[in-house]
Amino acid sequence: MELLGSLPTFVAAVVLISASPGPAMALILRCAALRGFAGAVPTVLGLQAGLYLWALLAAGGLAALVAASQVAFVVLRVLGAGFLLYLGIRMWREAWRGRESLPRPVSVRKYPPKPKGAGSRRSPRVSW
Repeated sequence: MELLGSLPTFVAAVVLISASPGPAMALILRCAALRGFAGAVPTVLGLQAGLYLWALLAAGGLAALVAASQVAFVVLRVLGAGFLLYLGIRMWREAWRGRESLPRPVSVRKYPPKPKGAGSRRSPRVSW
């Protein structure tokens, strides 16, 4: 019952922490600038869901379990590294797919081609 008594204070602290400026706020502002309000709402909801899930897991004792068990700590690290690798590979593949859809650049010569027969002639001198 002690958990339910401290839950309102905990939720208020989470709300205040999540509203402070930081990388999450920069991401929200970027999405809002690029896609408008409708583009920022899913970003805000996703960030808040992740924050609340992390806070509930920490309050439920996951942090104590990881601190007490070396095996749990290693498993959590390996899962986190695997997830980061998955995200990196997925982003890398999407970047290559996007690169293939771009039009290929046309080769541009530095100087225009010379007309036929103009290669050996000297231009006349002009004096002012």
